[in-house]
Amino acid sequence: MALGADEVISVQQTDDAFIAQIQALHRSMSIDVILDYLWGHTAELVLLALKGNGAFTPRTRFVSVGSMTGDSLHLSAANLRSVNLQIAGSGMVIILVIIALSAKIPYHIFRKTHKIFSAVFLLGAYHGATAQLKERWLATPGGYLLLVLVIVGVVAAFIGLFQRIGVSRKVAARISQLDNRPQGILDIRLITSQKPFVHRAGQYAFLRFEHDREPHPFTIASSVDDQHSVRFVIKSLGDFTGELSNHLRVGQSVEVEGP
Repeated sequence: MALGADEVISVQQTDDAFIAQIQALHRSMSIDVILDYLWGHTAELVLLALKGNGAFTPRTRFVSVGSMTGDSLHLSAANLRSVNLQIAGSGMVIILVIIALSAKIPYHIFRKTHKIFSAVFLLGAYHGATAQLKERWLATPGGYLLLVLVIVGVVAAFIGLFQRIGVSRKVAARISQLDNRPQGILDIRLITSQKPFVHRAGQYAFLRFEHDREPHPFTIASSVDDQHSVRFVIKSLGDFTGELSNHLRVGQSVEVEGP
């Protein structure tokens, strides 16, 4: 608790007691991500605790980082089918997950880490393609299929690296109205001039303001009645949104990407 944990569950107890505590925690607040340094029997118990009862279960990502209690585990197929579960393991992934979950890391740093994925993929794609040529894997249908997937991935990686994602969905707009609501809520209304912005309430779009060139995602609060007007109701929840009202003025330009 001294390190800031909300709950502490000891592994030095009976299996039934350990599973019961995990299940109680999962019921009170859905477990979205598990960073596991133990694996082995402990991971078996955690996965068993997440087992569903035939109803809808929220998605849980189980990321294996270490294997302090064993290098293998027994996983029931019935258990796997009963829960919306994604199991992965990677040292790089754990670093990026920590960055994504940490509120102390600024958004612009968090966003730049995503470019690492593209760079790592390009290195892996180069290795995979050259390895096929050296080993003559292209003599099999599977080799050609892998090569096609690598090419598609390389194109997507370059699109991401050169920030060309969503270019066709970008719309120029300007701020037509600003209202500061109670409890730190900023009501922004934009008018698009170049082309209609087709949207529905509840969708989200990325906004790029004049004072900060990094795009930020916000939920759309307007309907489709007027395709040249869009509304965002933004609550102050961090450094960027907390200072947003101090930087915005009516008439300023905003780049909208989405939905």
